[in-house]
Amino acid sequence: MLKHFFIILFLSSISYSQDYRLINKAEKLLNSNTPNFKKIDNLLKRASKSDYGFCANAKNIALSEIEYLKARKHFIKTEYSKSLSILESNTVWSKANCSDSLKVLCLFKIHGKETIRNLILEHKNKLTSSCASKNYNTICLQLQTIDYIFCFHDQNNGFSKKDETILKTIEYTNFYTS
Repeated sequence: MLKHFFIILFLSSISYSQDYRLINKAEKLLNSNTPNFKKIDNLLKRASKSDYGFCANAKNIALSEIEYLKARKHFIKTEYSKSLSILESNTVWSKANCSDSLKVLCLFKIHGKETIRNLILEHKNKLTSSCASKNYNTICLQLQTIDYIFCFHDQNNGFSKKDETILKTIEYTNFYTS
């Protein structure tokens, strides 16, 4: 009986590591100086169809990582609107910390860095009011000139402080110095 348990455990670990290897390989290609987008697409397609074992969380995390890599791919290909569309969906929750930075970079490319900076700074003196979403806190700002609602995701429990301005809260984000 114990022998069967170890065989199942071994086979599960092989399946799990092989599937994440596809995601890791796609990410490595995406980070290269000259990414092969066709190969990346094929790897991500195979990874999305892979079996990640019996744990639903493993599958959901993998699919979220795949979507994030697709968003990065579109950004690299200068398809900023496509990238932003993926990042705005609910499928990229496992990379919330990274996706905020990529969202801001997409907005910079689409509307210009100064425009976005000024629109965010219009809210700098407002007090934060966060709401729970997907087990992390968010702060949303209406960027009226470009008709866009931007939501910052809590990255370091920085949003939990009461009576803090938006500007002070933004300093906790990983794209603040972008």
